[in-house]
Amino acid sequence: MLKIRVPGHRVLIKPEAIEEVSAGGIVLAKPGAQAKLELMATDRGVVIQVGPTCWENYDKDSPNWSAWCKPGDRVVFARYAGKLVTNPETKEEFFLINDEDIQVVLEEMN
Repeated sequence: MLKIRVPGHRVLIKPEAIEEVSAGGIVLAKPGAQAKLELMATDRGVVIQVGPTCWENYDKDSPNWSAWCKPGDRVVFARYAGKLVTNPETKEEFFLINDEDIQVVLEEMN
């Protein structure tokens, strides 16, 4: 069994599903090459894994320093950033991006 392990300053993100809603409100999955192109334009997802040296170049010695995000966070990242990576066993697709490409962490408001 293969496991994806993220090295260095990289972040592994599961992109949000690409869906289309019909006029009747039915959610349709987009097939084929068009879906792949739109997946590459996706800019939102869920953080799956964070590399061991993420954000160390950004004020690591400051007393108020903290990681920008953690696994499970929903984020917005730079459009067309990184590389699309496919798990060869499960065929699940992820983005592997640089830490600096995380632009926004989406948080629930209470």
